[in-house]
Amino acid sequence: MEVDTASKEKILIEMNEMKKKIAKLEVTEDMHRWTEAKLQRENYKKAILLNNAPTMIYWLDSEGKFIIVNQCFADLFCKAPEEIEGKYLYDLFPEKIADKFFSDNMNVMEKEVPRYGIEELFKIKNGKTIWVKSDKIPYKDVDGKVIGIIGVLSENTKQIENNIKIRESEKLFRNISERSFDIIIVSDTQGICSYVSPSIEKILGYKAEELTGKKLQILFPQNMDKKLEDMIHTIILGGKIEQVNLEAMKKNKGKAILEVNGLGILSNEKIIGIQLHLRNITMRKLEEEIIEKEKNKLQKYINVAGIILKIADKNDKVTLINNRGCEVLGYSREEIVGKNWIENFIPVRLRNEMRECFEESKTNEIKKHEHLESPVLTIDGEERIISWYNTILKDEKGEFQGILSSGEDVTTKSKENRELHENYQKLQQIMEDTVYTMAKVVEKKDPYSAGHQKRVSLIAIAIAKEMKLPKAKIEGLKVASLVHDIGKIGMPIEILCKPTGLTELGVELIKEHPMIGYNILKEIYFPWPVADIVLQHHEKVDGSGYPNGLKADKILIEAKILCVADVIEAMSAYRAYRPSYGVKDAMKELYKNKGILYDPMVVDACKSLFKYKGAKFSFFQ
Repeated sequence: MEVDTASKEKILIEMNEMKKKIAKLEVTEDMHRWTEAKLQRENYKKAILLNNAPTMIYWLDSEGKFIIVNQCFADLFCKAPEEIEGKYLYDLFPEKIADKFFSDNMNVMEKEVPRYGIEELFKIKNGKTIWVKSDKIPYKDVDGKVIGIIGVLSENTKQIENNIKIRESEKLFRNISERSFDIIIVSDTQGICSYVSPSIEKILGYKAEELTGKKLQILFPQNMDKKLEDMIHTIILGGKIEQVNLEAMKKNKGKAILEVNGLGILSNEKIIGIQLHLRNITMRKLEEEIIEKEKNKLQKYINVAGIILKIADKNDKVTLINNRGCEVLGYSREEIVGKNWIENFIPVRLRNEMRECFEESKTNEIKKHEHLESPVLTIDGEERIISWYNTILKDEKGEFQGILSSGEDVTTKSKENRELHENYQKLQQIMEDTVYTMAKVVEKKDPYSAGHQKRVSLIAIAIAKEMKLPKAKIEGLKVASLVHDIGKIGMPIEILCKPTGLTELGVELIKEHPMIGYNILKEIYFPWPVADIVLQHHEKVDGSGYPNGLKADKILIEAKILCVADVIEAMSAYRAYRPSYGVKDAMKELYKNKGILYDPMVVDACKSLFKYKGAKFSFFQ
């Protein structure tokens, strides 16, 4: 019995132990279910957070296999995340992009240093191309060993493409500005230069880098500071600067006159800087001063004339009037110039008639009104009778530009013959001075032949006198020779100033200058056939000349003389593209082509003049 009791107690103890173990197992199972549920909840939260992130996130292992990707990354390939997880870089990207991606990842893992803000171009297999901004962070296990990469991507296609366009635009701007003859400067709103084009060195002697980081004021005298500040202020307020002339200081002394144009540089509708365009107009200003001096000189000659001289443009507005005209009318020059002549200085009763005369003159009917007498209104309302001689002014295309009128107050007829003669002499002087001025205009455009027309004139007059031509013909030849190249005004300056021989096209262009000269001069009244002489001065007696291929007796004797004088001067003078041949070689050319190209009588006169009479000209020595 005792044994049985002991056995029962033992069994009971074992059963109690078993119950305890079963209870423990039940608790462990509950804990396991609870833990599993908790993990599921945590993973669910992480999945929600990961898949709702606005950026693309991925986890790559060291072999380039995707462990985890979020929905935003998967959307890039139009897949679910689980379709990408387990795949490799080369399964998703073209080989070239995958190679670069893998190389960058290995670099981050080896250095164990994150990289941020990497700009990468993704071309996915459906052909779509995007730019992304990428952050790559090395991922470590519990032992601190790098086992992969966590990447965060954000699409930045629009911004990066805009940046590329901006860089290309900046590159284009630099290419243009660095090839520009003008100076281009970019500065901030304080006038501190951030960019200066290389052309500044040629114009002002500074290297571009010498001005970078410095204020614009360094280029200009101190007395210009206020003007510069006002210009900068105007631009900052949204205005612009147009054709403002400023005097700039060169680095190694000297000055230059610059034409300044400027405007603001906008960013998000806000002016953040200034762009200036500086053009060197020093030579232009000097030329304008020379022309103004010549114009003033001509005005002085006009003013000494005892007759009225007036020019009205194609709208009948007065552009020029001399002192005598102002004296007769009683107004100052400023009160007359710019005013309509008929509306302001002709009596009302005659205005319609005078308008008809003016309109008829536009249609080449000037001969009807070449000489007329008409009253003018003075400042006091008095009418004075003026005897007018009118000449149409045309441009080189033959288009009407206005009327040149010379007039005499014949209200009283008490002029003596001596005064008339004196006025004629003054007009003759004016004509000569005008011709000289026209010659100078040609020389301004063709500096290589400066003085050529005057020298040709001296030679031509000497030949004419040797041939005992009438005084009137010599006077006409003198005037024609002084302006025989006036047609070169219509030639491109590149042709006139070319330092080498002309091309065939250049020669053909040059051959047009006699006709251009004729068209200019034919509308100006001369008592000699000046326009015809200029037109024919390149004709040859055998008909091989230009522009009309005239022969022998069809060519004016004055033109034949001018042709020979032109040859002598041209061959004896230095040219940029060849040395001087000298008078002897010029005479050989004349003898060789006597009776072929050149008139025999003119050549014989030259021979007599230079060989037997020993004629010498200072400009040949």
